[in-house]
Amino acid sequence: MRTHAPWWPQVLWVWVAGSLTMGVGAFLLTRSTLLGGGPSPLFVVVCAAIVLFAVLGWMGWRWSAGSWLPDEARGRLLWAALVGAVGLAGWGFAAATTFGAGFSTTAQAVLAIPGSGLPFALVAMLLLKPPRVNAFAMAASVILLLVGYLLVAVRLAGTGEVSVPQLYLQYLEVLLDGGPIAIPM
Repeated sequence: MRTHAPWWPQVLWVWVAGSLTMGVGAFLLTRSTLLGGGPSPLFVVVCAAIVLFAVLGWMGWRWSAGSWLPDEARGRLLWAALVGAVGLAGWGFAAATTFGAGFSTTAQAVLAIPGSGLPFALVAMLLLKPPRVNAFAMAASVILLLVGYLLVAVRLAGTGEVSVPQLYLQYLEVLLDGGPIAIPM
């Protein structure tokens, strides 16, 4: 039997799950880029995502009653899929932003674990029943997207380099090709 818990533990545990899976993956990517060797970026991200989706599936089964999605198997599966997929897109945008804005390797390593869960938590908040939680998550998402865009745009202004969406697609291409990811020092 599923628990009808308040909304904040769900968001907290989604954040923790995202931080421990994708954050550790991001930390390993940063570390392997610095030290050389190690598994390919695609392998690290796929392994982290598989673990994350398994955890999200369990969470969706346990806490589906807090969502506005149907309280049945399809709704639980959809919740896990949306939190995972949209959260991964947000995680990738955050990674591209830190690279494009020129964050140091140390800053990226420090932000990797606690910050990686935020996109997943925001998506989970968008799927919860209380409208005030949805509004907060939407406002926070828009603000973070604008800040990320501006960080990169200000750094690249006048250089003739690529835009934020192009940068995102370039890092996605590097990740899928399995090549090394260049991290600014």
